[in-house]
Amino acid sequence: MGYQFIERTAVPAWGPQQAEPLIAAGTVAGAMDASFSNTSTLEIFKLPLDSDDVSSLSAVNKVEAAARFQRLAWSQHGAQPLGVLAGGLENGDVTFWDPQAIVDGNGEASVLHTSSAHTGAVGGLEFNALQPNLMASGATNGEVFIWDIVNEYKSHSAGARSQRIESVTDLAWNNQVQHILVTASNTGALVVWDLRQHREIMALNGAGSAIGSAQSRAGASAVAWNPASATQLVSASADDNSPEILFWDLRNANAPARTLAGHQRGILSLSWCRKDAGLLLSSGKDNRTICWDAAAGEIVGELPPAANWVYDVQWNNANPNLLSGASFDGRVSLYTLSREDPAAAAAARVVDDPFAPQSTSAFAPSLSLKRPPKWLARPCGGVFGFGGQLVHFGSGSTSVSVTKFVSEPELAQQAQQLESLLQTNEQAAELCRERLGQCRGSDEERSWQVLQILFESDARDKLIRFLGFDKS
Repeated sequence: MGYQFIERTAVPAWGPQQAEPLIAAGTVAGAMDASFSNTSTLEIFKLPLDSDDVSSLSAVNKVEAAARFQRLAWSQHGAQPLGVLAGGLENGDVTFWDPQAIVDGNGEASVLHTSSAHTGAVGGLEFNALQPNLMASGATNGEVFIWDIVNEYKSHSAGARSQRIESVTDLAWNNQVQHILVTASNTGALVVWDLRQHREIMALNGAGSAIGSAQSRAGASAVAWNPASATQLVSASADDNSPEILFWDLRNANAPARTLAGHQRGILSLSWCRKDAGLLLSSGKDNRTICWDAAAGEIVGELPPAANWVYDVQWNNANPNLLSGASFDGRVSLYTLSREDPAAAAAARVVDDPFAPQSTSAFAPSLSLKRPPKWLARPCGGVFGFGGQLVHFGSGSTSVSVTKFVSEPELAQQAQQLESLLQTNEQAAELCRERLGQCRGSDEERSWQVLQILFESDARDKLIRFLGFDKS
Protein backbone atom coordinates (compact mmCIF):
# COMPACT_ATOMS: atom_id res chain seq x y z
CA MET A 1 0.00 0.00 0.00
CA GLY A 2 1.31 3.44 -0.90
CA TYR A 3 1.17 6.43 1.39
CA GLN A 4 -2.50 7.21 2.05
CA PHE A 5 -3.86 10.11 4.05
CA ILE A 6 -7.14 11.76 4.97
CA GLU A 7 -7.29 15.52 4.53
CA ARG A 8 -9.09 16.13 7.81
CA THR A 9 -8.31 17.38 11.29
CA ALA A 10 -10.11 14.45 12.83
CA VAL A 11 -10.19 11.80 15.53
CA PRO A 12 -9.66 8.38 13.87
CA ALA A 13 -10.79 4.89 14.86
CA TRP A 14 -9.80 1.70 13.06
CA GLY A 15 -12.52 -0.77 12.14
CA PRO A 16 -12.27 -4.27 13.67
CA GLN A 17 -12.55 -5.97 10.27
CA GLN A 18 -9.53 -7.88 8.98
CA ALA A 19 -10.46 -8.52 5.35
CA GLU A 20 -11.51 -4.98 4.45
CA PRO A 21 -9.65 -2.26 6.39
CA LEU A 22 -11.98 0.60 7.30
CA ILE A 23 -11.23 3.71 9.34
CA ALA A 24 -13.65 6.24 10.78
CA ALA A 25 -12.81 9.91 11.29
CA GLY A 26 -14.78 12.44 13.32
CA THR A 27 -14.14 16.20 13.27
CA VAL A 28 -11.83 16.92 16.18
CA ALA A 29 -12.75 19.41 18.90
CA GLY A 30 -10.53 22.41 19.60
CA ALA A 31 -9.31 22.99 16.04
CA MET A 32 -10.49 25.02 13.05
CA ASP A 33 -9.77 24.48 9.37
CA ALA A 34 -9.33 27.12 6.65
CA SER A 35 -13.07 27.21 5.94
CA PHE A 36 -13.86 28.20 9.56
CA SER A 37 -16.75 25.76 9.48
CA ASN A 38 -18.28 24.84 12.83
CA THR A 39 -19.97 21.66 11.59
CA SER A 40 -19.04 18.19 12.77
CA THR A 41 -19.07 15.09 10.58
CA LEU A 42 -18.38 11.40 11.05
CA GLU A 43 -16.90 9.79 7.94
CA ILE A 44 -15.87 6.25 7.02
CA PHE A 45 -12.98 5.53 4.66
CA LYS A 46 -11.83 2.35 2.93
CA LEU A 47 -8.13 1.66 2.44
CA PRO A 48 -7.00 0.59 -1.05
CA LEU A 49 -4.36 -1.96 -0.05
CA ASP A 50 -3.64 -2.81 -3.69
CA SER A 51 -2.67 0.77 -4.56
CA ASP A 52 0.93 2.02 -4.47
CA ASP A 53 0.04 5.65 -5.19
CA VAL A 54 0.37 8.60 -2.85
CA SER A 55 -3.21 9.75 -2.57
CA SER A 56 -5.81 11.41 -0.40
CA LEU A 57 -8.71 9.12 0.49
CA SER A 58 -12.30 10.04 -0.22
CA ALA A 59 -15.00 9.09 2.26
CA VAL A 60 -17.27 6.16 1.45
CA ASN A 61 -20.03 8.10 3.20
CA LYS A 62 -20.63 10.43 6.13
CA VAL A 63 -23.19 11.70 8.66
CA GLU A 64 -23.51 14.91 10.63
CA ALA A 65 -22.84 14.91 14.39
CA ALA A 66 -24.33 17.13 17.09
CA ALA A 67 -20.91 18.32 18.28
CA ARG A 68 -17.23 17.82 17.57
CA PHE A 69 -15.38 14.70 18.64
CA GLN A 70 -12.98 14.22 21.53
CA ARG A 71 -12.80 10.42 21.24
CA LEU A 72 -13.92 7.72 18.82
CA ALA A 73 -14.05 3.94 19.33
CA TRP A 74 -15.20 1.01 17.17
CA SER A 75 -16.35 -2.43 18.38
CA GLN A 76 -17.21 -5.52 16.35
CA HIS A 77 -19.85 -6.52 18.91
CA GLY A 78 -23.52 -6.07 18.15
CA ALA A 79 -26.11 -7.19 15.64
CA GLN A 80 -24.85 -4.78 12.97
CA PRO A 81 -22.60 -6.28 10.24
CA LEU A 82 -19.83 -3.74 10.86
CA GLY A 83 -20.31 -3.51 14.63
CA VAL A 84 -20.86 -0.29 16.58
CA LEU A 85 -19.13 3.10 16.44
CA ALA A 86 -19.10 5.22 19.59
CA GLY A 87 -18.16 8.87 19.83
CA GLY A 88 -17.39 11.02 22.84
CA LEU A 89 -18.30 14.61 22.00
CA GLU A 90 -17.15 17.96 23.33
CA ASN A 91 -20.65 18.74 24.67
CA GLY A 92 -20.61 15.63 26.88
CA ASP A 93 -22.79 13.46 24.64
CA VAL A 94 -21.93 9.82 23.99
CA THR A 95 -23.43 8.67 20.70
CA PHE A 96 -23.51 5.20 19.15
CA TRP A 97 -23.73 4.72 15.37
CA ASP A 98 -24.31 1.81 13.03
CA PRO A 99 -21.32 2.04 10.63
CA GLN A 100 -23.07 -0.17 8.08
CA ALA A 101 -25.90 2.35 7.85
CA ILE A 102 -23.36 5.14 7.36
CA VAL A 103 -21.65 3.21 4.56
CA ASP A 104 -25.02 2.54 2.92
CA GLY A 105 -25.88 6.26 3.05
CA ASN A 106 -28.75 5.78 5.49
CA GLY A 107 -27.72 8.56 7.84
CA GLU A 108 -31.07 8.97 9.59
CA ALA A 109 -31.06 5.33 10.72
CA SER A 110 -27.38 5.28 11.66
CA VAL A 111 -27.77 6.71 15.18
CA LEU A 112 -28.40 3.81 17.56
CA HIS A 113 -28.37 5.73 20.84
CA THR A 114 -27.42 9.12 22.27
CA SER A 115 -26.90 9.91 25.94
CA SER A 116 -26.13 13.11 27.84
CA ALA A 117 -24.96 11.28 30.96
CA HIS A 118 -21.75 13.34 31.13
CA THR A 119 -21.83 16.96 32.21
CA GLY A 120 -18.74 17.98 30.22
CA ALA A 121 -16.42 17.06 27.38
CA VAL A 122 -15.60 13.36 27.05
CA GLY A 123 -11.85 12.82 27.51
CA GLY A 124 -11.61 9.02 27.40
CA LEU A 125 -13.50 6.34 25.46
CA GLU A 126 -12.64 2.67 24.85
CA PHE A 127 -14.33 -0.68 24.28
CA ASN A 128 -13.30 -3.68 26.37
CA ALA A 129 -11.14 -6.05 24.30
CA LEU A 130 -12.12 -9.06 26.44
CA GLN A 131 -15.82 -8.20 26.67
CA PRO A 132 -16.52 -6.05 23.59
CA ASN A 133 -20.11 -5.26 24.54
CA LEU A 134 -18.77 -3.06 27.37
CA MET A 135 -17.41 0.45 26.87
CA ALA A 136 -15.94 2.93 29.32
CA SER A 137 -16.13 6.71 29.05
CA GLY A 138 -14.61 9.45 31.18
CA ALA A 139 -15.23 13.19 31.26
CA THR A 140 -14.99 16.32 33.36
CA ASN A 141 -15.83 16.32 37.08
CA GLY A 142 -14.18 12.91 37.40
CA GLU A 143 -17.12 11.13 35.75
CA VAL A 144 -16.45 7.53 34.69
CA PHE A 145 -19.30 5.49 33.18
CA ILE A 146 -19.55 1.91 31.93
CA TRP A 147 -21.88 1.24 28.98
CA ASP A 148 -23.43 -2.05 27.85
CA ILE A 149 -24.42 -1.99 24.18
CA VAL A 150 -26.30 -5.30 24.58
CA ASN A 151 -28.42 -4.06 27.48
CA GLU A 152 -30.04 -1.16 25.57
CA TYR A 153 -26.91 1.01 25.91
CA LYS A 154 -27.51 1.46 29.63
CA SER A 155 -24.74 3.05 31.68
CA HIS A 156 -23.67 3.05 35.30
CA SER A 157 -20.94 4.74 37.27
CA ALA A 158 -17.65 2.93 37.79
CA GLY A 159 -17.85 3.85 41.46
CA ALA A 160 -17.84 6.79 43.82
CA ARG A 161 -16.18 9.85 42.30
CA SER A 162 -12.45 9.84 42.99
CA GLN A 163 -11.13 12.85 44.90
CA ARG A 164 -7.81 12.52 43.07
CA ILE A 165 -9.08 13.46 39.63
CA GLU A 166 -10.87 16.44 38.13
CA SER A 167 -11.19 15.75 34.40
CA VAL A 168 -10.52 12.40 32.75
CA THR A 169 -8.03 12.83 29.90
CA ASP A 170 -7.70 9.18 28.85
CA LEU A 171 -8.63 5.68 29.98
CA ALA A 172 -7.77 2.07 29.14
CA TRP A 173 -9.14 -1.40 29.87
CA ASN A 174 -6.81 -4.05 31.23
CA ASN A 175 -5.99 -6.59 28.51
CA GLN A 176 -5.77 -9.54 30.92
CA VAL A 177 -8.41 -8.86 33.59
CA GLN A 178 -11.69 -7.69 32.09
CA HIS A 179 -13.04 -5.82 35.14
CA ILE A 180 -9.95 -3.62 35.69
CA LEU A 181 -9.85 -0.09 34.25
CA VAL A 182 -7.39 2.79 34.56
CA THR A 183 -8.17 6.48 34.06
CA ALA A 184 -5.76 9.36 33.52
CA SER A 185 -6.51 12.83 34.83
CA ASN A 186 -5.52 16.45 34.37
CA THR A 187 -4.32 16.38 37.98
CA GLY A 188 -1.62 13.87 37.02
CA ALA A 189 -3.26 10.99 38.88
CA LEU A 190 -3.81 7.55 37.40
CA VAL A 191 -6.71 5.81 39.13
CA VAL A 192 -7.14 2.04 38.83
CA TRP A 193 -10.76 0.86 39.17
CA ASP A 194 -12.14 -2.56 40.11
CA LEU A 195 -15.55 -2.62 38.44
CA ARG A 196 -16.68 -5.72 40.33
CA GLN A 197 -16.29 -3.84 43.58
CA HIS A 198 -17.39 -0.52 42.00
CA ARG A 199 -14.53 1.42 43.55
CA GLU A 200 -11.00 2.67 42.96
CA ILE A 201 -8.31 0.37 44.28
CA MET A 202 -5.11 2.30 43.56
CA ALA A 203 -3.87 5.75 42.56
CA LEU A 204 -0.60 6.38 40.74
CA ASN A 205 1.26 9.55 39.93
CA GLY A 206 1.01 9.65 36.16
CA ALA A 207 2.96 12.90 35.78
CA GLY A 208 6.06 11.59 37.50
CA SER A 209 5.83 13.80 40.60
CA ALA A 210 3.83 13.91 43.78
CA ILE A 211 0.07 14.06 43.23
CA GLY A 212 -1.06 17.62 43.74
CA SER A 213 2.35 19.19 43.15
CA ALA A 214 2.93 21.96 40.62
CA GLN A 215 4.43 19.59 38.07
CA SER A 216 1.63 17.05 38.33
CA ARG A 217 -0.90 19.79 37.54
CA ALA A 218 0.24 19.47 33.92
CA GLY A 219 -1.70 16.24 33.98
CA ALA A 220 -1.39 12.79 32.52
CA SER A 221 -2.30 12.95 28.84
CA ALA A 222 -2.25 9.25 27.89
CA VAL A 223 -2.29 5.81 29.47
CA ALA A 224 -2.06 2.23 28.11
CA TRP A 225 -1.87 -1.28 29.58
CA ASN A 226 0.76 -3.84 28.64
CA PRO A 227 -1.10 -6.38 26.44
CA ALA A 228 0.98 -9.24 27.86
CA SER A 229 0.97 -8.32 31.57
CA ALA A 230 -1.94 -7.60 33.88
CA THR A 231 0.11 -5.42 36.25
CA GLN A 232 2.10 -3.20 33.88
CA LEU A 233 1.06 0.05 32.24
CA VAL A 234 2.56 3.21 30.78
CA SER A 235 1.59 6.86 31.10
CA ALA A 236 2.74 10.15 29.63
CA SER A 237 2.31 13.87 30.21
CA ALA A 238 1.71 16.76 27.82
CA ASP A 239 4.05 18.89 29.94
CA ASP A 240 7.01 20.09 27.85
CA ASN A 241 9.21 19.96 30.95
CA SER A 242 8.77 16.18 31.34
CA PRO A 243 8.33 14.59 27.88
CA GLU A 244 8.86 11.07 29.20
CA ILE A 245 6.97 7.79 29.10
CA LEU A 246 6.63 6.28 32.57
CA PHE A 247 6.55 2.50 33.01
CA TRP A 248 4.56 1.31 36.01
CA ASP A 249 4.39 -2.08 37.68
CA LEU A 250 1.49 -2.30 40.13
CA ARG A 251 3.38 -4.82 42.22
CA ASN A 252 5.50 -1.86 43.36
CA ALA A 253 3.65 1.34 42.49
CA ASN A 254 5.62 3.72 44.72
CA ALA A 255 7.56 5.01 41.70
CA PRO A 256 7.84 4.27 37.99
CA ALA A 257 9.86 1.16 37.20
CA ARG A 258 11.66 3.08 34.43
CA THR A 259 11.23 5.93 31.98
CA LEU A 260 11.64 6.36 28.23
CA ALA A 261 13.09 9.64 27.01
CA GLY A 262 13.08 10.55 23.34
CA HIS A 263 10.52 13.28 22.76
CA GLN A 264 11.58 16.93 23.02
CA ARG A 265 8.13 18.22 24.00
CA GLY A 266 5.02 16.91 25.71
CA ILE A 267 3.53 13.54 24.74
CA LEU A 268 -0.11 13.47 23.62
CA SER A 269 -0.86 9.86 22.69
CA LEU A 270 0.22 6.27 23.37
CA SER A 271 -0.71 3.03 21.63
CA TRP A 272 0.58 -0.40 22.69
CA CYS A 273 0.43 -3.10 20.02
CA ARG A 274 -1.81 -6.00 21.10
CA LYS A 275 -0.17 -8.43 18.66
CA ASP A 276 3.37 -7.69 19.87
CA ALA A 277 3.77 -6.37 23.41
CA GLY A 278 7.30 -5.28 22.54
CA LEU A 279 6.08 -2.45 20.28
CA LEU A 280 4.82 0.84 21.74
CA LEU A 281 3.89 3.96 19.76
CA SER A 282 4.03 7.51 21.12
CA SER A 283 3.38 10.90 19.55
CA GLY A 284 3.50 14.46 20.82
CA LYS A 285 3.95 18.18 20.49
CA ASP A 286 7.36 17.80 18.82
CA ASN A 287 5.51 16.53 15.71
CA ARG A 288 7.15 13.12 16.09
CA THR A 289 5.75 9.59 16.16
CA ILE A 290 8.17 7.12 17.74
CA CYS A 291 8.03 3.33 17.92
CA TRP A 292 9.71 1.90 21.02
CA ASP A 293 10.95 -1.52 21.99
CA ALA A 294 9.01 -1.65 25.25
CA ALA A 295 11.24 -4.33 26.77
CA ALA A 296 14.61 -2.82 25.86
CA GLY A 297 13.49 0.80 26.22
CA GLU A 298 15.02 1.89 22.93
CA ILE A 299 13.70 3.49 19.76
CA VAL A 300 13.26 0.91 16.98
CA GLY A 301 11.52 3.10 14.40
CA GLU A 302 10.10 6.54 13.69
CA LEU A 303 7.55 7.90 11.25
CA PRO A 304 8.24 11.02 9.19
CA PRO A 305 7.60 14.16 11.29
CA ALA A 306 4.35 16.01 10.77
CA ALA A 307 4.00 19.76 10.27
CA ASN A 308 2.18 20.17 13.60
CA TRP A 309 1.37 18.33 16.82
CA VAL A 310 0.56 14.62 16.40
CA TYR A 311 -2.29 14.31 18.87
CA ASP A 312 -3.40 10.73 18.12
CA VAL A 313 -1.55 7.55 17.12
CA GLN A 314 -3.12 4.10 16.84
CA TRP A 315 -2.27 0.55 15.85
CA ASN A 316 -4.90 -1.28 13.85
CA ASN A 317 -5.69 -4.12 16.27
CA ALA A 318 -7.27 -6.27 13.54
CA ASN A 319 -4.33 -5.79 11.16
CA PRO A 320 -1.23 -4.58 13.05
CA ASN A 321 0.60 -3.98 9.77
CA LEU A 322 -1.43 -0.76 9.59
CA LEU A 323 -1.19 2.29 11.86
CA SER A 324 -2.45 5.85 11.84
CA GLY A 325 -1.29 9.24 13.06
CA ALA A 326 -3.49 12.33 13.31
CA SER A 327 -1.94 15.80 13.48
CA PHE A 328 -3.08 19.40 13.66
CA ASP A 329 -1.74 20.09 10.17
CA GLY A 330 -5.10 18.82 8.92
CA ARG A 331 -4.11 15.28 8.05
CA VAL A 332 -4.69 11.72 9.27
CA SER A 333 -1.76 9.72 7.88
CA LEU A 334 -2.03 5.96 7.31
CA TYR A 335 1.10 3.80 7.29
CA THR A 336 2.19 0.19 6.85
CA LEU A 337 5.06 -1.72 8.40
CA SER A 338 8.10 -2.31 6.24
CA ARG A 339 10.98 -4.77 6.46
CA GLU A 340 13.32 -2.38 4.68
CA ASP A 341 14.51 1.18 5.09
CA PRO A 342 12.17 3.37 2.98
CA ALA A 343 14.96 5.80 2.07
CA ALA A 344 17.30 2.98 1.05
CA ALA A 345 14.57 1.29 -0.96
CA ALA A 346 13.75 4.52 -2.78
CA ALA A 347 17.43 5.12 -3.55
CA ALA A 348 17.79 1.56 -4.86
CA ARG A 349 14.86 2.04 -7.21
CA VAL A 350 16.41 5.23 -8.60
CA VAL A 351 19.74 3.49 -9.24
CA ASP A 352 18.20 0.39 -10.81
CA ASP A 353 15.87 2.29 -13.15
CA PRO A 354 17.62 4.77 -15.48
CA PHE A 355 14.28 6.33 -16.40
CA ALA A 356 13.21 6.88 -12.79
CA PRO A 357 12.74 10.44 -11.56
CA GLN A 358 15.63 11.88 -9.59
CA SER A 359 13.42 13.07 -6.73
CA THR A 360 11.25 10.98 -4.49
CA SER A 361 8.20 11.75 -2.41
CA ALA A 362 8.82 13.37 0.93
CA PHE A 363 6.32 10.96 2.46
CA ALA A 364 7.51 7.53 3.56
CA PRO A 365 4.65 5.03 3.21
CA SER A 366 5.83 2.73 5.95
CA LEU A 367 7.40 2.35 9.37
CA SER A 368 10.70 0.48 9.17
CA LEU A 369 11.60 -1.48 12.31
CA LYS A 370 14.96 -2.78 13.49
CA ARG A 371 13.44 -6.18 14.20
CA PRO A 372 10.48 -8.08 12.74
CA PRO A 373 7.27 -7.93 14.78
CA LYS A 374 6.01 -11.13 16.36
CA TRP A 375 3.23 -11.71 13.85
CA LEU A 376 5.79 -11.69 11.00
CA ALA A 377 8.53 -13.64 12.80
CA ARG A 378 8.68 -17.40 12.31
CA PRO A 379 7.63 -19.07 15.61
CA CYS A 380 9.54 -22.28 14.91
CA GLY A 381 11.43 -24.06 12.16
CA GLY A 382 13.49 -27.09 11.30
CA VAL A 383 15.37 -28.89 8.56
CA PHE A 384 16.45 -32.52 8.17
CA GLY A 385 20.10 -33.39 7.68
CA PHE A 386 22.11 -36.51 6.91
CA GLY A 387 22.00 -39.49 9.23
CA GLY A 388 18.49 -38.89 10.55
CA GLN A 389 19.35 -35.54 12.15
CA LEU A 390 16.88 -32.69 12.60
CA VAL A 391 18.03 -29.12 13.26
CA HIS A 392 15.23 -27.06 14.84
CA PHE A 393 14.46 -23.94 16.87
CA GLY A 394 11.45 -22.64 18.78
CA SER A 395 10.02 -19.36 19.98
CA GLY A 396 11.37 -17.83 23.17
CA SER A 397 14.81 -19.39 22.73
CA THR A 398 18.04 -18.18 21.17
CA SER A 399 19.51 -21.68 20.79
CA VAL A 400 19.36 -24.14 17.90
CA SER A 401 18.92 -27.82 18.76
CA VAL A 402 20.09 -30.89 16.86
CA THR A 403 18.09 -34.08 17.38
CA LYS A 404 18.96 -37.47 15.94
CA PHE A 405 16.18 -39.88 15.10
CA VAL A 406 17.08 -43.58 15.34
CA SER A 407 15.07 -45.76 12.98
CA GLU A 408 14.10 -49.38 13.83
CA PRO A 409 13.87 -51.44 10.62
CA GLU A 410 12.06 -54.33 12.33
CA LEU A 411 9.35 -52.02 13.72
CA ALA A 412 8.96 -50.29 10.36
CA GLN A 413 8.57 -53.67 8.62
CA GLN A 414 5.89 -54.75 11.10
CA ALA A 415 4.02 -51.47 10.59
CA GLN A 416 4.08 -51.90 6.81
CA GLN A 417 2.86 -55.49 7.16
CA LEU A 418 0.02 -54.42 9.43
CA GLU A 419 -1.01 -51.65 7.04
CA SER A 420 -1.10 -54.04 4.08
CA LEU A 421 -3.08 -56.70 5.97
CA LEU A 422 -5.74 -54.22 7.05
CA GLN A 423 -6.74 -53.44 3.47
CA THR A 424 -9.58 -56.07 3.55
CA ASN A 425 -11.55 -57.83 6.30
CA GLU A 426 -10.31 -61.25 5.12
CA GLN A 427 -6.68 -60.23 5.49
CA ALA A 428 -7.37 -58.68 8.91
CA ALA A 429 -9.12 -61.87 10.09
CA GLU A 430 -6.16 -63.92 8.84
CA LEU A 431 -3.80 -61.70 10.85
CA CYS A 432 -5.92 -62.26 13.98
CA ARG A 433 -5.81 -66.06 13.47
CA GLU A 434 -2.05 -65.87 13.07
CA ARG A 435 -1.62 -63.88 16.27
CA LEU A 436 -4.08 -66.17 18.04
CA GLY A 437 -1.70 -69.06 17.52
CA GLN A 438 1.12 -67.05 19.13
CA CYS A 439 -0.80 -66.18 22.31
CA ARG A 440 0.62 -67.17 25.67
CA GLY A 441 -2.28 -66.36 27.98
CA SER A 442 -6.02 -66.81 28.08
CA ASP A 443 -6.77 -63.06 28.29
CA GLU A 444 -4.69 -62.29 25.22
CA GLU A 445 -6.24 -65.25 23.41
CA ARG A 446 -9.78 -64.02 24.07
CA SER A 447 -8.85 -60.53 22.86
CA TRP A 448 -7.63 -61.85 19.50
CA GLN A 449 -10.70 -64.10 19.24
CA VAL A 450 -12.97 -61.06 19.60
CA LEU A 451 -10.96 -59.09 17.02
CA GLN A 452 -11.13 -62.02 14.60
CA ILE A 453 -14.91 -62.24 14.98
CA LEU A 454 -15.33 -58.50 14.32
CA PHE A 455 -13.66 -58.84 10.90
CA GLU A 456 -15.84 -61.78 9.78
CA SER A 457 -19.01 -61.42 7.69
CA ASP A 458 -21.49 -62.60 10.35
CA ALA A 459 -19.69 -60.84 13.18
CA ARG A 460 -22.83 -59.86 15.11
CA ASP A 461 -24.19 -63.41 15.49
CA LYS A 462 -20.79 -64.93 16.25
CA LEU A 463 -20.05 -62.29 18.87
CA ILE A 464 -23.37 -62.98 20.62
CA ARG A 465 -22.58 -66.73 20.69
CA PHE A 466 -19.03 -66.04 21.88
CA LEU A 467 -20.38 -64.05 24.81
CA GLY A 468 -22.60 -66.99 25.81
CA PHE A 469 -25.96 -65.72 24.60
CA ASP A 470 -28.47 -67.41 22.35
CA LYS A 471 -30.03 -65.12 19.73
CA SER A 472 -33.10 -67.35 19.42
